[in-house]
Amino acid sequence: MYAELPGAQHAFDTLPSIRSAHVVRAIDRYLHWHWNGWRGRPVGDSPAQVAEEQS
Repeated sequence: MYAELPGAQHAFDTLPSIRSAHVVRAIDRYLHWHWNGWRGRPVGDSPAQVAEEQS
């Protein structure tokens, strides 16, 4: 997966910041969505729905 973030420096996610926290959260949501799809959950479950169910 590749995502280009406007205004981000190279390796911006190596130091804790608000931007890197959002990136980590987005990656976590995507991976949970992907994992649940692989496990056989309905593919229509979006990352947001999966995150809501986990909280």
